[in-house]
Amino acid sequence: MQVGALVTAALFGCLVIQTYVYFTRFIDSPSFKATVAAVILFQLGHFVTVIFTMWKMTVTAYGDPSKLDALPVSAIITVLLSSLTAFLAQSFYVYRLWKLSGKVFFPILSEIFCVVAELATLFVVIKALSMTNLAHFLVEQNVWIAIGFTSRAICDITITVGVTWSLKKQKRARRRDNVKTAMVDCLILWTIENGLATSLMSLLVMAAVRCLLLPNQSHAE
Repeated sequence: MQVGALVTAALFGCLVIQTYVYFTRFIDSPSFKATVAAVILFQLGHFVTVIFTMWKMTVTAYGDPSKLDALPVSAIITVLLSSLTAFLAQSFYVYRLWKLSGKVFFPILSEIFCVVAELATLFVVIKALSMTNLAHFLVEQNVWIAIGFTSRAICDITITVGVTWSLKKQKRARRRDNVKTAMVDCLILWTIENGLATSLMSLLVMAAVRCLLLPNQSHAE
């Protein structure tokens, strides 16, 4: 928890700098700026709840492991804020995919997985509010947790495939313009790198949760 909080603090600092640069140097539509503002506000709340959770788990519960049988409310709110941030970010990328491709198949498919992931997370969060034992809760909500992480990863993958395919089409249309072709190649590389990074992270988290579930499931059996 302490390591996670330190990493969160570092990443939140990077996000604050990025947000400052965005608002001072770029001119976008009010809806885009509102989306960025919402993300930074959600992440501010996320950082605060992470600090509260760390205090609860490493200070208040020090010497009394029984206090860790259930997640603190702050940890549950952290999960909720993370899911809202992911929903906003993925919905923005879906919109960008729609504008870039001019097609509806990949954007609709991606948004369906995005909504499914958000609904699954909200269901788990609501159930977590009445949790009394974390180990039993993970086993009981195993399916919904897996649906949430899997849908999030599939959403990232479909967005990545859709954007890459659209950029490839634009590259073929500009074969004679070497400068624009090089720019499109760079965009394709960035798209694949970012998409794979977020997809891989979702799958790694899901794998970690599955590893936590295995001993609990064996014990229950």
